[in-house]
Amino acid sequence: MASSDNLTGPLTELETSVVDVNVLVGPDVPASRSTGAADVGELRRRFGIGHALVRSSAAIRVARERGNRSVLDLAGEEGVSAVAVASALHLDRLPDELDTAVKAGARAVWVEYANWALETEAARRLLRVVEATGLPLLVPHLHPAAAARLGALTARTKTPVVLVEARYPDFTEVVPALERYENLHVETSSLGSYEAIECMARVVGHERILFGSGAPVRSPLSPMYAVLQARISTAAKRAIFGGNAARIFGLGSVPTATVSMTVPERLFDVHGHFFPAPWEVPEQSGEPLLGELAGFGIRTQVASSVPAIMGDLEAGNEQTVRACQAQPGQLGYLVAHPDDIGLAEEHIRKWGDAAGIVGIKVHAEIAGVPTSSPQMARLFDVLADYGRPVKIHNAGDGWEPALVAIARKHPRLPIIIAHAGFHRPQPSAATVVNGTPNVHIELASSKADIRDARDLVHAVDADRVLFGSDAPLINPAFVLGVYQDLGLPEPVLERVYWDNGERLFGGYR
Repeated sequence: MASSDNLTGPLTELETSVVDVNVLVGPDVPASRSTGAADVGELRRRFGIGHALVRSSAAIRVARERGNRSVLDLAGEEGVSAVAVASALHLDRLPDELDTAVKAGARAVWVEYANWALETEAARRLLRVVEATGLPLLVPHLHPAAAARLGALTARTKTPVVLVEARYPDFTEVVPALERYENLHVETSSLGSYEAIECMARVVGHERILFGSGAPVRSPLSPMYAVLQARISTAAKRAIFGGNAARIFGLGSVPTATVSMTVPERLFDVHGHFFPAPWEVPEQSGEPLLGELAGFGIRTQVASSVPAIMGDLEAGNEQTVRACQAQPGQLGYLVAHPDDIGLAEEHIRKWGDAAGIVGIKVHAEIAGVPTSSPQMARLFDVLADYGRPVKIHNAGDGWEPALVAIARKHPRLPIIIAHAGFHRPQPSAATVVNGTPNVHIELASSKADIRDARDLVHAVDADRVLFGSDAPLINPAFVLGVYQDLGLPEPVLERVYWDNGERLFGGYR
């Protein structure tokens, strides 16, 4: 697709330099997940990454000094720079370790510390040591108050601080902190919520957003697609992909490559929502978004009402019925709560045969009722009589064997595991799919471990894998990156994108 610097809107292709500020290398468990120089080289070749900032897992998990030495050796490779890890452990030795790293060419310091919300002397001392290096800092965002604490502690020196893996549940703290402290920046590996890139750029400017993949844990395609599809200028996208990092980390010229996205011809999305929603994400009208979602390839979506999930069942389920009537191609789940089985039966009688209503959504976590509870088993007895697909967000220890028992009791009832696990794809979900004739999965998540997702989908029959986006809570482009990084052949992906969903829900449309 042709582009110009003043073009604003989604792209599927862009010639740009890419700097990845969030790459991990080193030992892992199982050992097959350990990574080294060859893996970083393959990452750069496959995704067109001109320069990677790499830290050592050994420096975080095993021995800081030894791990930092290993990544400094790796940084001799072209297009790779070392990120030295700093932590409060053995703080007296840290200044000499960091001095060695700086002299060896380290470009940044990764600050490994979990208690930024606390006014601790250890936090202040650690930051004084790392700031003395003169290098920018990369800091995992592990607590809602971390952004404000970091901003306050670094405001005097104005050291550039990049918040790593900041997600939408913390945006009520992250965004005001970014507005207040101009030295704070954010990277993209967890900016998976709907329009997150646009919102960040609008509030604090695109100059403070840096591309980070989170590889090898996260798929680089997810943030790449999110940036490509963002409604910001081409110049801003180029800055996010590489220009901002090159400036902040002093990288000089970075080679360019073509970053591209394949938009499927059609997606049957089995995981959508109607708003309003009590989360820090863009407000939506509550009406179907199919016209907007078509830009991601979504032609049909099965959605449930967030108000119903949060407890307003009457108004929420009525909202879903109205939305399905108003928009061709929009399908809906009625929401059922396991603590209100009588109301679930009433709503099925009232709306179960309404146009576009094709199934039931159960959210065990928000309902506060574990999948293994007697209430959940009783609810599924009722839902089995209705007979239409049930999508469940599971909760509680032992949800896997509990769902196996439910599915085996009702073998003709189609069941979908939302997120293919608890909030994210989990390999343990394969035991549920493979142990039953009627359980399916969809992979919607803004924090998917791509390695777990691959292990899961390659362990089950591909005909049990569905496409789910969680839009408009999550950006469909971000989720699509996960699907396209699973390693599935294109004909199999096409079944996942459309055929499997159409087969499951087509008879009820």
